[in-house]
This record gives sequence, C-alpha cells and structure tokens, in this order.
Amino acid sequence: MRTIVAALAVLAAAVPAAMAGWSTIASDVGTAATGIYFTDATTGFLPADENGAGAEIVKSTDGGKTWTTNEPHQGGLLFLDVAGYGENIVVAGALGEEYSIDGGAYFNTSSGGGSGQCVRAVGARGNPDAIAVVGEFGLFNPKNGVAMSTDGGAIFTTFDAKLFTDARYGAFPSAKTWYISAGNWPEANDDKPSNDDFAPKNDDFSDAPSTITRTPRFELRKTAKGGYKPYVRLPGRDAMVTGNETIFQAQISLSTDAGKTWNSVFENKGDFYANGIACIDDNNCCFVGEADAGAAAGARIHCTNDAGANWNRTLFLPGPQNSLLDITATGTAGEYWAVGGTLSSLDANATFYHSTNSGNSWTLDSTISGSYASAVDCRLPPPVIRESTAPSCCAIDGF
Repeated sequence: MRTIVAALAVLAAAVPAAMAGWSTIASDVGTAATGIYFTDATTGFLPADENGAGAEIVKSTDGGKTWTTNEPHQGGLLFLDVAGYGENIVVAGALGEEYSIDGGAYFNTSSGGGSGQCVRAVGARGNPDAIAVVGEFGLFNPKNGVAMSTDGGAIFTTFDAKLFTDARYGAFPSAKTWYISAGNWPEANDDKPSNDDFAPKNDDFSDAPSTITRTPRFELRKTAKGGYKPYVRLPGRDAMVTGNETIFQAQISLSTDAGKTWNSVFENKGDFYANGIACIDDNNCCFVGEADAGAAAGARIHCTNDAGANWNRTLFLPGPQNSLLDITATGTAGEYWAVGGTLSSLDANATFYHSTNSGNSWTLDSTISGSYASAVDCRLPPPVIRESTAPSCCAIDGF
C-alpha cells in the first residue's frame, strides 16, 4: 500500500512553514513509488508501479488529495523518480526515461539516457532550464554519474562523475554546479551477485509481510535487528559496481564546470551510505545518509556552506531502526525538509525533520505511524498570488 502525506501548508497556505505539521491526505494510490514532484502547490506527479498494470505515471491537480493515471506506460519496466520545469516533465527508471513537453498530458521515450534513480531540475529553483538524471548509463563501459537534457528530456548527454561507488542522487543549483551523492551498502546485506529481482525465488531474504505487495522489482531487505527496509534493485546493478561492496560507502562528487571535471569532496568508507542531497545555492548543500548495521548504525545529515570544502554532521539519529532517504530545499531562505522513518519488524513510522538555518540545526516536526517517507518535494506559491511565504510540501510513502 502507498500513502501520500503532505504538510498542512497545502491545505492552509497561511500557516507558516515553521509551524506546519504533516498528515495523511491520500491512501491506496497504487502499489509502490519512490519519487514525487509538484509543478506548483496543486499539480503533482508520481512515478509508480501498479500490480497488474506495470509502470505508470499518476497525476494530481488538487494538491495530492486525488490521483489519476493519465495514460498507460506498458513500455516502462519500473519508474523511480520524476522532476521537471515549465511544461516539461521527465520520469526515469530501470530501463530509461520518458518525457512530456505538455505538462504531463502525453509522454514519449527519451534518447541517450539509461538506468536512472533520481531526476532533478537544473538551475536556480525559481528558474530552472534543464533536467538531470542520476544513475548508470550505457550497456558497455557504462558511465556512473549524470545524464543531462536541455530540450525537456528528449535527448540526454551522459557524464561520468568519477565515483568509487554507485551514483544515487543529485542536486544542481546552477547550470555549472552539480553535486552527486553516491553510496552502497555491504554485499552481505544484499542478494548474492548472481541473483536479481527477475528471479525472486533465489533471493536470500524473506518476502515482504502480507500487508505489503511484493513485485519482481521491489523487495524488503532484512535489517540487522530483524526489521525490514524497502530496497529497489536496478537490472545489472551488481555487474556495474566500481567500489568495495563489503563495507558501507558514501561519497559526494562535485563539478563546477557542467560535468567536464569532477572533484570528490566527501568520502566515508565503513560507516554509512549516502541518500538524497539538496542545495540552497552553489555553496550551501545538505545530504542524508544511513546505515542499518555496524558501530555507526543510524541516520544522519551532513551539510556544507563552502561548496563542499568542509562538511559538518548536523544531525545524528543513532540506532539501526533510523532511516533518512530524501531531503529538499523549499525555496525559502535557509529552509530544508528531510524525510525518512523508523523501521522495525513490527511497524514503521514516517519522520519529518525541519531546518530553517541552512541545515545547521534540525527539529523533528512530525511523525506518522504506519508510514515511511521515501521522497519529498516543496513548492512556493507564485509571487503574484502569494498569500504567505509558506511552501507547500508533499512526501510519498512509497512502499
């Protein structure tokens, strides 16, 4: 089951973001999803997977309260994320990208991309002009990094980010400044390299509890404490790994010349792996990470205010039950939301952490029992009709 949760700012725009709480506004939208994107406070998209229908893209025009499938996508194997700018919408997944240039009415197959886990708009938050997909691209000598499109998603050009581990998420605060978060967890916590989700009978770990539908592309990975954590495998992932998979690894790679050259600005080998990353501008960025085993088990947030020269851990939630998957900058000065949850063998609780000082400190704003937040997106009201500076935010419980 998938549940949509959204900030009260969606329902009452006059409520300041710092006072906002989170509540469930839509349930049973589909089987599984791992990304969410809103073009404004009312119009949003989910790249989803529906049992019996396969990959689909669902759309809301009422701030996430109701969702409809705009057209079938039988050619897609698994969609993982979505983003856009203007009338351009791009979804990415296990077998490539699809794009729309008419606000999501119709989608076409993109050219030049590959297996993408993350999609982000490129440029200043209020005026993006390109789209980027983070993942692995190409069947032979694949590039581990970014695919970039300047024509709304029709054609992508790929860039290798010079990583020692798997490209996972990205942030692109300007046309030339690109951040990639990368990481992997120990192979011992994963399937054997010879196994994949196209042969689930060979998997080493238990199937999902009966309350969660398991598809050939999704599984729940058993944690060290006996709980379960959602996990998405891209086809052929094991064959394309560049680093040591016997330990947790996290890396941030930065390009300041639009992907021509890259510099590794953060590395950790042994403690945790990196998930989502977001930037307020070229210099101020934060990323989330986690580990469900080892001496440093827990979730954390690291932030920089000097373009990656220094990173400070500004939040640490100890214990293997804690998870943070995604983070977003809202567009309000200094404001971030980071989402994830606590997971055990008995239940899950979605958690929403809030910062209004560029990630220097965090407060737990809300917890929702029975959910797990896997992605988040926020939008400010248009300046012409803005009743408040409060952004509208939506998150997805994708599993």
